[in-house]
Amino acid sequence: MKLQALVRGHLVRKQATETLRCMQALVIAQARACAQRARMLSEEKTNQKHSPYRKTTEENLFMHVYNVSSIMLLTTFQIV
Repeated sequence: MKLQALVRGHLVRKQATETLRCMQALVIAQARACAQRARMLSEEKTNQKHSPYRKTTEENLFMHVYNVSSIMLLTTFQIV
């Protein structure tokens, strides 16, 4: 009986880990899409051809959205 509980516990933790990994991939994709949309909107507003700071701003926005989303995700599931 105890062995069965250990195996089930291991399988549940393994499934939870895989689910979190998939959710993190979705968070990354959403953050990139959000950063790209923001970049496109800012380019439309400025109507400038090229800016040397464009990529840096996009990367900063991506990292900000990714970090906020990751924190929300981790606090939701709190895997110990």
